[in-house]
Amino acid sequence: MARLDLPDLLNVHDVAAWLRKSPKAVRTMRERGQLPPPIQHPSMRGLLWRKADLVNWLSQTESRRVGPAT
Repeated sequence: MARLDLPDLLNVHDVAAWLRKSPKAVRTMRERGQLPPPIQHPSMRGLLWRKADLVNWLSQTESRRVGPAT
């Protein structure tokens, strides 16, 4: 996987750009449980995701899509 030059905490717009989706699509994915749960940071407002959570989620999603190696 390519190295990701992203901050440790990502907002909706960061996640949308990374996934090549709109911010609205990211919010919908979150509501449907299709993304890891966001965190609440005491000094920041809005939805935030840990980069590590999203990288792990994406690697699991890709491995399910591809299937087990034979």
